[in-house]
Amino acid sequence: MVLSFNIIKDNVTSLHDIQNVLEYLDYEIEFFDKTDKSFITKTKLVKRFMRPITYKLFVSSNDRITIMIDSEVQIFKRSSNISLGNTQNQVIKNSSDDLNLHIQKKIFNPIIKNMNKIGYKYFESEKYLYLNKNCGFKIQH
Repeated sequence: MVLSFNIIKDNVTSLHDIQNVLEYLDYEIEFFDKTDKSFITKTKLVKRFMRPITYKLFVSSNDRITIMIDSEVQIFKRSSNISLGNTQNQVIKNSSDDLNLHIQKKIFNPIIKNMNKIGYKYFESEKYLYLNKNCGFKIQH
């Protein structure tokens, strides 16, 4: 799950622009590396019934601004697999690189909207999600 924008300024300024957009959207920066022109946000939670998802955004600014999602889906063990005395290990965390479209929209749409406001255009590429004319996501095959 990758989102890219064309750069309209130098790399460092573009990185600060996306940082400001994400902070406006209530993301907190966990690690900022000015040398590599990248940063990572702190973990956020998408609440879902019985399967909450936590995710972080990895952002880099090289030839374009690239935003990648790293997510984990929390799954509760079946009752037959849970020890009554053991309160730990009742939740399994699975890394997920394939979030459903609804969750991707929930994460990416506010970012795209705010980046467009400050002049950055969405970069369409094969195998990435892209916006169609109705502002919905489609998978390009």
